[in-house]
Amino acid sequence: MGWQSGKSRYERNVEAVLDELSESSPLCSDYRHNRSTWFSGRLRYDFVLGASIPPLRVSPYLIEVHGEQHYRWDHDNRNDLIKKRMAADFGCPLLVIPYRDADTVNDKLRGIVLDFLGMRPHSENVAA
Repeated sequence: MGWQSGKSRYERNVEAVLDELSESSPLCSDYRHNRSTWFSGRLRYDFVLGASIPPLRVSPYLIEVHGEQHYRWDHDNRNDLIKKRMAADFGCPLLVIPYRDADTVNDKLRGIVLDFLGMRPHSENVAA
C-alpha cells in the first residue's frame, strides 16, 4: 500500500481529541497537522502544537502517531530516531502515540494527551 498523503485513521482520532480539548486549552486549539518546525527542516511531525502562541514559540509541543508500519521488523526507523533527538535537543516535548492507543476516540486516548500536556487534574492522574 505504501505511504499516502492525508491523515490516517489514528491521526484523525488524535485530531478529534485535540479538537475536543481546544475548548479548554489554547494549546490544543493551536495545532497544525503534518508540519515541519523551525528546526526540523524537511522532517515533519504529525502534530505541532503551540507554535504560534508567543510564549511557546521556541518550544512547540510535538505529537507523532505511529501506525502499524512502525512496529514491523522491516521498518526503517531512522527518521523516528532523528525526530526524537531533534525534539530533545531543542527542548520540545514529544509524545509518541502507538496506533493501538489511537484506534478509537476514547477516555484512554484523551488521558494520554491530557497527561502529555499536563492538563489532567491531579486526582485523575492514575494509571490507565
